[in-house]
Amino acid sequence: MEKATEIFKALADNTRLTILKLLSRREMAVCELIDALKLSQPAVSHHLKILKQARLVKDKREGKWIFYVVDKENFQARLETLTEFFSFVQENLQKETLPSPIRTEPCLCEKLREKNGQVEIAAKAGANG
Repeated sequence: MEKATEIFKALADNTRLTILKLLSRREMAVCELIDALKLSQPAVSHHLKILKQARLVKDKREGKWIFYVVDKENFQARLETLTEFFSFVQENLQKETLPSPIRTEPCLCEKLREKNGQVEIAAKAGANG
């Protein structure tokens, strides 16, 4: 699930989606991305860093230039991760939706609050101890 979260975070921005589209066509240097996106160098670098951390983009240094490309091998693995996630959700949606246990046991919320309160108290005690 962590991989899917990392990928969703990387893709949850229009600029990063645009960068992926641009880099799917050809490699680009930061100056080209700055021009295409009409953004500052720090902003472009920030977006590239997030895409690199998600292993969707990689860079190749040649002399003083750094060229960015979609990381094809890892992109395929990331696509498979997302496919697994969406397949899981789709399979559950095809089944009958289970009712909440609260429907039959309304006092369950109070029990859960108490349980979570005890967990919080234990966590605080552990931090202070």
